[in-house]
Amino acid sequence: MNRKSIILSIKGLRLSKGEYSLIQNEKPWGIILFKRNIKNINQLKSLTSEIKKAMNDSLYPILIDEEGGRVSRLSNIFDTKKFAQYFFGNLFEKNKRIGENIYKEYLYLICKILNNTGININTIPVLDILKKNS
Repeated sequence: MNRKSIILSIKGLRLSKGEYSLIQNEKPWGIILFKRNIKNINQLKSLTSEIKKAMNDSLYPILIDEEGGRVSRLSNIFDTKKFAQYFFGNLFEKNKRIGENIYKEYLYLICKILNNTGININTIPVLDILKKNS
């Protein structure tokens, strides 16, 4: 299946008829979800299933940017405000082994939740740089 080199987002909690048709006809590489697309676990599972059905592909790329802290698309489901990247950085500075293990466990749990809801790509950054007054 030839897919176009574009990732689309959708407007709401479900695919509209127009979005369903657009996805089927234009075949974007993937769909990225935002907080506006997520109400609860069951709704999210239904949405990801609907997207995969439109593409007739159970492995179709569905993306999210779930970093924790201020950047949480899943905050309607659970609160990750405390788990900003600097939280894990501070743990790592105090004790590298413990900090790394806690961060790995956090990422494992987030990935498990994403996988269980049908999301298969998290666009978490590999490097955020804090600057003064930012």
